[in-house]
Amino acid sequence: MKMGVRDIARQLDRAPSTVTRELKRNSLAYQTHDDSFAQGRAANELADARRAAAAKKKMRLKSYEIRHYVELHLREAHWTPQAIAGCLTRLGYNLSAQAIYDFIDDENRADLNACLPIRGRSRRRRSPGRKRRGPRPLPAASKRSIETRPADISLRATTGDFELDALLGKRGGAALQVIVDRTARKVFLKKVSSLSSEVYRQALRVQFEEKIPASRRRSITMDNGAEHALHAQFDHDLGVVSYFCHPYCSSERGTVENRNKLLRRFFPKGEEIENYSDEFIQWVEDYVNSMPMAVLGFRTPDAVWNDPSFKRKAA
Repeated sequence: MKMGVRDIARQLDRAPSTVTRELKRNSLAYQTHDDSFAQGRAANELADARRAAAAKKKMRLKSYEIRHYVELHLREAHWTPQAIAGCLTRLGYNLSAQAIYDFIDDENRADLNACLPIRGRSRRRRSPGRKRRGPRPLPAASKRSIETRPADISLRATTGDFELDALLGKRGGAALQVIVDRTARKVFLKKVSSLSSEVYRQALRVQFEEKIPASRRRSITMDNGAEHALHAQFDHDLGVVSYFCHPYCSSERGTVENRNKLLRRFFPKGEEIENYSDEFIQWVEDYVNSMPMAVLGFRTPDAVWNDPSFKRKAA
């Protein structure tokens, strides 16, 4: 049964002009084939080819403002595409990180590709560890296991629960003391001359007294390194409760390990920490704390730390 364009449009709930346009687009299919089944299949193949061609010509970052925002934060701030896309989405521009990668690839932007923190980096095999010379330091006594840590710390319900680690330079040299709040992901950095337990304790006390108010000192989760041997003094000096991970279980301090991976961009392995000035270390701390994170809803650690009403969304 033959039907007019308007009757077809009425049944499909489309405008007659839409049906007319599709008939013109696929006129080649009707001229090449006689039966309706072959015509429909040929028309569908033509539609798929048009869709693929349009996708190749599609500009992923459509406006000048969006492109400028992306290029600025890749070049100057060295944000990840995920962080940039998350912030743009919060500002009302629905954009994905994949769109930024596609824009860089489609436009052959080698200058922007070089700014990506992940691309172009290969995995290096870890060299066999050297045998330790001399006696191994005695471990700290009366450690409080992470198994006794209250459940609300694991839930990250509030700020004030920290993870502690040391970012090492050359063996036996200075190190970088890293404190991270488990909820806000805010980082506190300080250079220490050595991993001596007394030097490390004094540096930790200074960090807490200068940067962390007493009302936000609840707990510290740390590893079993010899620099943490004076953990009882930590608790007394800082008014916190210390918890220790199981041996060789760095995943139990995943927050600080994740931040360490970012910090290694500025403090590569094998470099002497002593060569970095206190001003540069403070700049790195400010930079990391001002970078938006997906886990925080693309807010910055500084913003979450300073917002007492922040509530972490349930997983």
